[in-house]
Amino acid sequence: MVNEELVKFLILMPFLLVATHSDMKSMTVSNKLLKCLLFVIVVVSLFNINQLPNVIMHTILIFLIMVAMFTFGLIGGADGKILTLVAMLFPSFEELRTIFPFTIMEMITGFNSNVDAFVSLKIPFALIVFVNSSFISGITFIFLFRKLKLNELVSKSTQLKVPFLPFLTGGFIVSWLLVNKSLFGG
Repeated sequence: MVNEELVKFLILMPFLLVATHSDMKSMTVSNKLLKCLLFVIVVVSLFNINQLPNVIMHTILIFLIMVAMFTFGLIGGADGKILTLVAMLFPSFEELRTIFPFTIMEMITGFNSNVDAFVSLKIPFALIVFVNSSFISGITFIFLFRKLKLNELVSKSTQLKVPFLPFLTGGFIVSWLLVNKSLFGG
């Protein structure tokens, strides 16, 4: 039997890779590409019509969060659109333990019951993707500029124009793998 989550992953990845390439090259992502992805998501959603209320709820919730984040300059327009489309394609709530730092801590130390109760809380998958993406971008930034002093680092960070979509793509892959690790015997 074909795994639905794997099919959706394989459908989304080419769009993410093209959008990432475009974002890295010109700091823009074509609305035509995003409309094409929206069309594909709508077609895929028709095969699972009983999920429609869930899809609508996730889409509205993530859209509102993305508009707020865009308004405060925390993300770009394409990033918000992509995350909203991710919410449409993957309308699920996942445990906080699928956030990368929690996964690492759990593998190393295990959790006591108080921490386990916290990481068992569920949030929309698209927010898991955003948090993991932010974590990956932060770690990358620290790694690349680890030799700079703090004042140089602050100065450098305000001068850089770095597209977020490559980190978003990486965050999506990491998040999807953590949520679907059972597909791979995990």
